[in-house]
Amino acid sequence: MKFLKSIKYNLLSSAILCILLGIVLLVYPNTSLTVVCRAVGAIVLITGLGFVGSYLRVGKTKWFGKIELVFGSIFAILGGFIVLYPLGIISIIPLVFGILLVYHGIANMKQAFELHRYKDKGWWFPVLIAASTIALGVLIMKNPFGTIEMLMRIIGVCLLYDGLMNTMLVGRFVKSIRNFRKIEEAEAAEQAEEALVDESEIIEGEYKEL
Repeated sequence: MKFLKSIKYNLLSSAILCILLGIVLLVYPNTSLTVVCRAVGAIVLITGLGFVGSYLRVGKTKWFGKIELVFGSIFAILGGFIVLYPLGIISIIPLVFGILLVYHGIANMKQAFELHRYKDKGWWFPVLIAASTIALGVLIMKNPFGTIEMLMRIIGVCLLYDGLMNTMLVGRFVKSIRNFRKIEEAEAAEQAEEALVDESEIIEGEYKEL
């Protein structure tokens, strides 16, 4: 249950912020850059704290845990800095947004591997989402757009896409884990029942010999 709650918290918190900021940038591309930067800082900060929290709760025993701790710490520090000093990143907004999307893509790839481990037949779908999110992040970092307004709109679309995909993945991921655990519990119960039957047959055989 701790693992599931950790997943929900990490994905939903950053996904909801991405959706909200994406809508704002899409509808109001000329929004104050200071406001935009602080919103980005909040997303980065919450994402970082979420992954650090995931490591502290359940990640110490998982191979991806140390990566979560390192990147989570970096994101938390960077996010806090952006919130306090938003004007310091205005010139590198595409880079910050791009890195955020790439990191979310890497996190989606991790989810795909986890779904494969839990024998979900649709594990390949998060791989496609991860690849597209990483590609969008690289595109934003290169910033081939002519105006700041167009850049803000494109970033808004990318954040909206990223947030919606992560929200959708939460349900699929949690459902897959629960189904896997149900199957494991059913198999364990069946094995226990077979063991009891075998034991009763042995006892019955010994009783007949007596």
